Amino acid sequence: MSPPRGRRRLLLAAPAIGYAALVLLLSSRPGTDLPSTGIAGGDKWLHLVEYFGLGLLLLLPVGGLGWRGRALALAVGIAFAALDEAVQTTVPGRFGDVGDFAVDVLGLVLAVALRVLAGPARTAAGIE
Repeated sequence: MSPPRGRRRLLLAAPAIGYAALVLLLSSRPGTDLPSTGIAGGDKWLHLVEYFGLGLLLLLPVGGLGWRGRALALAVGIAFAALDEAVQTTVPGRFGDVGDFAVDVLGLVLAVALRVLAGPARTAAGIE
């Protein structure tokens, strides 16, 4: 017996919720506690990968909802990115950065784009 739809979506949202909590936990660390990536622009690459991963996780509970689900995942991700940058303004040695926010949004958009592009292949393989 499969769980009800709402419960199933909530279970599918759990990884995204846990990941988001981890992001906020790491964002609340003082600036002096942050290691350097040693790569020029490494901070931006980390943001891109971090939010690409979040975007993929946000797509899990909205599967089957078509463009509305993808738009919802994107909207939730963008709101969370704004919250994350706002939280950083309250942490010593950290600051909210519009550039970081823009890269966060790019990571989310890339995750949604990958899902859109993978859709026909998933359908052909009988996954969807």
